[in-house]
Amino acid sequence: MAAKRWEKLQREIKDRLVKRGGKAAEKLQGDTLPEIHAEWLIQSQKYYRWQGSPINDYWREHLEWLTEAMRIIRHAGPVIFYGAHINYAQKETERLKAEGLWEDQGTIDHFGREAYEDVIRFLLNPYARGLALSIAALEHHFRRTGSTYEIICDDYDYCKGFATLEVFSKLAEHQLVQAGSAPVFLSSEEQQLIQMADVAAYGGGQVQWLRHRRRKDPAFTTNERIHRVVRDHQKYLLPLDGEGGSSPAPRGRDVDVLVSPIYLDMARHHCRRSPELTAQLLHVRDERIQSLLQPK
Repeated sequence: MAAKRWEKLQREIKDRLVKRGGKAAEKLQGDTLPEIHAEWLIQSQKYYRWQGSPINDYWREHLEWLTEAMRIIRHAGPVIFYGAHINYAQKETERLKAEGLWEDQGTIDHFGREAYEDVIRFLLNPYARGLALSIAALEHHFRRTGSTYEIICDDYDYCKGFATLEVFSKLAEHQLVQAGSAPVFLSSEEQQLIQMADVAAYGGGQVQWLRHRRRKDPAFTTNERIHRVVRDHQKYLLPLDGEGGSSPAPRGRDVDVLVSPIYLDMARHHCRRSPELTAQLLHVRDERIQSLLQPK
């Protein structure tokens, strides 16, 4: 049902965009349907930009489409986990400085500057931590229920990052992934599930960003577009938050037990500048590096 409603919405959007002419008419020829991409809709990007529009606020129609997309996702009833990474790198840098591990000369002298910087880049990347947490939550839930899961990723270089097949195969080889199959990379232009995930993630990100700003300034106000996205997301998608029901928990002691070894295994794979550093990580012999890689 949700798939049919999503396609219906795509066809309605296509009809309106083609009537506008320009890039949309060129891009959406034949059976091609428009990708429902939250940022494109909000910012009027790609073929959603109406060059020469007779009205300035044509973007309001885009917000109506995004609202309907959220309604459809709500109807489908997925479990959604939200993980904020606002200022993640800054917070992690502050933690490392507080623990005396930032520009730690002892570690740099022992492993070399390049190897040390590999580790730092890994630590400051929120997607590495997010992937480890996501896999741990999935593994905890599906091992317990005796079922399996599949990870579907957007086939886009920026999105691949730490979700590469090579990393996943190593996790499986070390028995850190047991219930999941290797990630499948599909085009977001053709896959409704990826588009739905994008809409949910973008809205959730705006909610977190606004909360962050208002903690600093309670009187902070945003523009009408973001206000609308936040309002609709809280109305339709926030009730699907995985932390609020009987769904697999994204955090907790049982999940945390799995997060650390997954995170460390990912580090071993990506921090390979120095063979010695890799060996130390593999055999868990260096307390300094263990402390450096231990997620907080």
